[in-house]
Amino acid sequence: MSSFLPTVLLDQGDHLNISATAKHALGTRGVTVDGRVFRYSRAGEALAAGRLAFAKAPTELQFGTNCPLTTDQAAGIAVSSTSLKLSSTWSAFSGETGTTGIVADYFKEGYFVVSGTTGGQIVRIKGNSTASTGTASQNIEVYFEYNDKLAAALTTANEVFLAHNQYDRITMNLGQAIAGETSIPVGVTPKAVTSLYYFWLQTWGPVPVFCGTATTLGLMATGSTEAATTGGVSLYALNASATGLDLLGAIRRPPIGNVLVAGAALEYSLIDLHISP
Repeated sequence: MSSFLPTVLLDQGDHLNISATAKHALGTRGVTVDGRVFRYSRAGEALAAGRLAFAKAPTELQFGTNCPLTTDQAAGIAVSSTSLKLSSTWSAFSGETGTTGIVADYFKEGYFVVSGTTGGQIVRIKGNSTASTGTASQNIEVYFEYNDKLAAALTTANEVFLAHNQYDRITMNLGQAIAGETSIPVGVTPKAVTSLYYFWLQTWGPVPVFCGTATTLGLMATGSTEAATTGGVSLYALNASATGLDLLGAIRRPPIGNVLVAGAALEYSLIDLHISP
């Protein structure tokens, strides 16, 4: 156990650095001298500046859906286990482009989650093997992070799934209405980011955010429900300045913060961000 907190003090301008290679673990917390908070992230697509970013869609996060372990898979999966081989007979693999097949380390820095009997367990993933197809002859081996382990041994009564780190391959909010809700907001981009590059995603404190509707001082903001405002936000409640807002869709989404300085529709407002302190 370390006595040091996993927080990086960001000097002036450090929060704008982007890189093709990782400099920190995903989710590492960064703080500026004025108290703004950032999380180290990787872009899943080209991201514009000042846009609300969402975690990778849950339909792509899971390997199957709460898959039960077979007798062979459950045998010997003790608390001390450092890896687990999973069979593709559960379902087709969800790959990088949504097709069958999984590339090596697709779930790196993500999580191995146990449900069912002895559920409630989570282990950080160090990496995974390649699975070229979704046929029954293919397997994927999951490797646990060093010194991370299960709290209890697994049996055939267990169901498990794999999940990406919420800061891996993030995308912009697509302005989807309630029927298209696919994920959760994780932060705001401080600058434009190249696809698959690493960067600091702001999660707390004042930040200019592109808005799909006019905003009002003090009111809560949430992800825009308007299809034309990719990466935008809207007011959390329906009012005269929020024309076109899908009220049910807005209520369903969590608020991301409050308006510090109001702005016009399709411009940037200053939002006091309250996602991850």
